[in-house]
Amino acid sequence: MAACGLATFVTALVLLLVFPTRASGAPGADELYTRAVAAAHAGDNARARALAQEALAVAPDYVDVEVLLGRLAAWDKDFASARKHLDRALSLDSDYVDALAARSDVEFWDGDPQAALSYCDRGLAVAPHDPELLDRRRRFAAALEAKQQPKWRAGKRVDSASSQTGSAVNRMAVSYMNESFDRDFSDWHESIVSLEHEGERGSVIGRVTYFNRFGDDALFFEVDAYPDIREGTYAFLSLGRSTDSIVAEARWAAEIFQALPRNLEASFGYRAQKFDMTIDTLTASIAAYLGRYYVALRPYRSEVSGEHTTTWTLKLRRYFDDEEEYVTVTLTDGSSVEEDPAAIALFELDSYAAVAEFRKRICDDYVATFTAGFENQELPSGADREKLSFGLGFEYLF
Repeated sequence: MAACGLATFVTALVLLLVFPTRASGAPGADELYTRAVAAAHAGDNARARALAQEALAVAPDYVDVEVLLGRLAAWDKDFASARKHLDRALSLDSDYVDALAARSDVEFWDGDPQAALSYCDRGLAVAPHDPELLDRRRRFAAALEAKQQPKWRAGKRVDSASSQTGSAVNRMAVSYMNESFDRDFSDWHESIVSLEHEGERGSVIGRVTYFNRFGDDALFFEVDAYPDIREGTYAFLSLGRSTDSIVAEARWAAEIFQALPRNLEASFGYRAQKFDMTIDTLTASIAAYLGRYYVALRPYRSEVSGEHTTTWTLKLRRYFDDEEEYVTVTLTDGSSVEEDPAAIALFELDSYAAVAEFRKRICDDYVATFTAGFENQELPSGADREKLSFGLGFEYLF
């Protein structure tokens, strides 16, 4: 009986060695994980995910497999699943640097550099000299700083409005400007009514201006738009038409603005005004957003009837605690004032000018604006003509 038992045992052992069962020949968790990593590196995320799930079935608490599954989900932009797997990994080992690094990547890719920094700092507390974590921290900190910078469009802060809340902001404005000359002309009068709609993708402004000049009247209708093209890039588009020849018969413009490193912005554009002839103008700008300060330098190169002129403007703006409150000084030197639809009256004149604007919120939804300016024009005879301008406006935000 003993001999029979021994023979049976030996026979069974031989059979197991020669014909292994499926269970004993199945790959282990480590091998499955290694295969999953190789598949992921080869770009076969689906196979990598399947192998990783097999590894988890064999070893449910395999931290590296949870991290791999988290990364695979993040690469597919399935951030909810990525967080689930990585949080499971951290519940198994709260100080696991690879899991913390992967979790920080998820938050960064999902647009939250503040949370990404938090996980990165947790990893650095465990491995303070880890070069990859240190590199992540530099990138995440720079992204957070950039995100916290005010958003600007055409020199105006827009971050406190639609870009933060996701809602639209409307603005209705009325203003009056008086321009007086020391010779040749009687006073010029200008009244403006405008309505602005600002949304997440940019702003649109409709404007009607009433002019009284040379004893005659005119209305100028125009629409301006500042559409966002992509992050850091937006455009300026404008089209206007008048009812009388004391101002330009029509005006149109297009310009592209591009954000640059170090809070700089550059633009290039074209503008035109149609009188009996058309004034074509090329323009560009370089601007800097420095905390509460905005500085912009802009040249205008105009051509009419084969003659060319150049105008330079320098704009300095200082914001106060309320982004609706600021003071702006604009200095101009050249042979035309490009922003004035009646520039044809001054086109052949060399001039320099200074204009100051002050804005003050007078209650929650109302803003008052005050404008004063001086311009010196050199006439063809060599004599000078001076112009003083004063303006007052009110805006209603809703």
